[in-house]
Amino acid sequence: MHTRHPETITFSNRHTVHKMKNQMSDTGIILTERFEAFANTQVESGRYSTVSEVVYAGLRVLEEQEIKTEALRTALEEGENSEYKS
Repeated sequence: MHTRHPETITFSNRHTVHKMKNQMSDTGIILTERFEAFANTQVESGRYSTVSEVVYAGLRVLEEQEIKTEALRTALEEGENSEYKS
């Protein structure tokens, strides 16, 4: 039986995330010079400990934006399909 061990990631903005080790994947990415410089600047500022944390933060923002966009799209479709059309 495979045992999962929790891993705690603490970000410098005081948010703590608990993840199971087998839920994390080791995905390599290539950053453009622009994004690499930005990520390194964020790490050097002390806000993040690693470039990976910067990437995670960016993905969380993207995820939130996509959820909001989908909610707006759904609301628009519901409005277009409602009986109160002009």
